[in-house]
Amino acid sequence: MIFPKDPTELYKLKVPGAALDIGTGEGYNLKRMLDFIENKLIIGIDVNLEKLKKVNLSLKNPNLELVQANAEHLPFKDNVFGIVASSYTFHHIDNKKKAVEEIWRAMKELGFAVIFDWTPSSRSSPHSPDELKVSMFETLSAFKRAFFRFRYMVEEERYVIFVEKEEAFNGERWRGGI
Repeated sequence: MIFPKDPTELYKLKVPGAALDIGTGEGYNLKRMLDFIENKLIIGIDVNLEKLKKVNLSLKNPNLELVQANAEHLPFKDNVFGIVASSYTFHHIDNKKKAVEEIWRAMKELGFAVIFDWTPSSRSSPHSPDELKVSMFETLSAFKRAFFRFRYMVEEERYVIFVEKEEAFNGERWRGGI
């Protein structure tokens, strides 16, 4: 699979179910989801209620719902989300294994997850290279331990993980691009 230069381009893929943004923060990734995903419920979660309030004021959209929650305990039923995304958040998650299990549980059949975060060599991250190195290793290890079929790429500034649930996309779909 060839990743697009901007991983948020993956949001253009048509999959059943709602979309989830883990670690909404200031709402940058959520805004990209709203740009690409039409007529579907998009839920943003974050542990910081004040940030969610600010996002709610700035992104008024009838398809948007914001929930105070964390990735290790997603307050949703099984098999709800066609898209699960996390943008520059996984380094904040303490129990990455539990978060990965929760993503899988909440993801619908034929759904996918895309996770991106800073690499240790990132110049734009406010975190130390040592912190990011440990986080990147723990995140990739959590996906490997979960026996997911996943793909990842590492660039200078970020790494991207793509997870499909049960042969969500056949090879033909990816060979043709997005």
